[in-house]
Amino acid sequence: MNWKVSTLNPSDMMEPYGIVSREIPNGTLAGSIGQKKNAGKKPGLNEDGALLAYNNHYTLCLMVDGHYQRDTTEVMINVLKKELEGNKTNWHFTGLDPDNINVNPKVYSMTISQRFFDLCKLYIKKIISLIREMQSRGEASFTIILYDSSHHQLHYYQVGDLILFMSHPDRHWGPHFQVGSRQFYEWINHTGIGGFHHGSLQARSGTRLILATDGLLDQPTFSMEEIAELFAIHPFTASRFVNYALKNNTPLEDDNITVLCLTL
Repeated sequence: MNWKVSTLNPSDMMEPYGIVSREIPNGTLAGSIGQKKNAGKKPGLNEDGALLAYNNHYTLCLMVDGHYQRDTTEVMINVLKKELEGNKTNWHFTGLDPDNINVNPKVYSMTISQRFFDLCKLYIKKIISLIREMQSRGEASFTIILYDSSHHQLHYYQVGDLILFMSHPDRHWGPHFQVGSRQFYEWINHTGIGGFHHGSLQARSGTRLILATDGLLDQPTFSMEEIAELFAIHPFTASRFVNYALKNNTPLEDDNITVLCLTL
């Protein structure tokens, strides 16, 4: 179950109001930056980034919203990419093949959930160590999600204020369901992490998922009604969300926006 990996690094999104996107079979990833920066930051300096990976059974995404410096974002993306592409990576979930009919579904789901949580903790420990070695003063909010397509299970690990929404056509794309809780004073930096949330939930086939940095809601200010309407847009692509934000809302002047759209 080798992973196919795509990344959206901070350096990929440096052209003001340009949209950069990546695509996998069941989803898209897109990002853009504002036209200027406040608080003495350089114009066009992007601190967002993301990684999107998939194989026959799983879809994995890491999304990062960096603060102050982009080196934290780059380290988080590069380390996970290296781990996924390694021949002996634990992210292969060896021995937990969903096609094994002898595996009890409940036991399998609980095992995957615990394995995912343990892998996230090991990954974070490595990231903190590297940030300290670099003597970086950067920090980041981030979310990692793992979707198990064989059992329609979504597992997530969240630090900070990224946004994760889900909706289904049977609900006419609303009201949508916000997964987790946005925490504005949680991040990872050289001192560790300031709290986290993790969990697992069932996701029916056909569910649509949006994962985004705070630029989606806070810089162009999207209302909850607009988010619900955007769930129904066809095609359901991240670049359309980003483009809608850039054209129809408050100008994205001093923040970045990165969006993932998945159909589960």
